[in-house]
Formats: sequence, C-alpha cells, structure tokens
Amino acid sequence: MEIDEYFDTLEQNLSSVSCSLDKINTLSKILREILFDNTTFKIQDAQNIALILSQELHKLNSDISYVEQSIQNKRYSLK
Repeated sequence: MEIDEYFDTLEQNLSSVSCSLDKINTLSKILREILFDNTTFKIQDAQNIALILSQELHKLNSDISYVEQSIQNKRYSLK
C-alpha cells in the first residue's frame, strides 16, 4: 500500500471515529433529556437509547483499535 493510499484510508477511519463520537454525543444529550427533564419519552425509549449508546461505544472502541493497529503496522513496515 502506498503512503498516499495509507493516509487516505487513515483519514476515512478517523472520519468514522469522528462520526461515531458525534452520534454518541447526540444520543447522550437525548438520554440526559429523558432522564432529567420532563419529556414525552418513555422509559423504554431511554432503554433503547442506552442500548444504542453501548453499541456505538463498542463500535468506536473497535474503530480506534483498528486505527492504532494500522499505525503500528505502518510504522513497522517503514523501518
């Protein structure tokens, strides 16, 4: 893989991480509203959002691990 391709892939992966962080931030705000404000949401909505948050955090962790591994592999290949 050429260095330009590597950086393009790295940029895409970091963009995915950024999108996941945005989703988590938005879901956290909604969950906070449900739990602390008087909203029309039900407890089932809060449970669903908590589940989605958990899934997004798991995905984010996997994406970050992939980026870290990719950087480490590239570092070794350049030596």
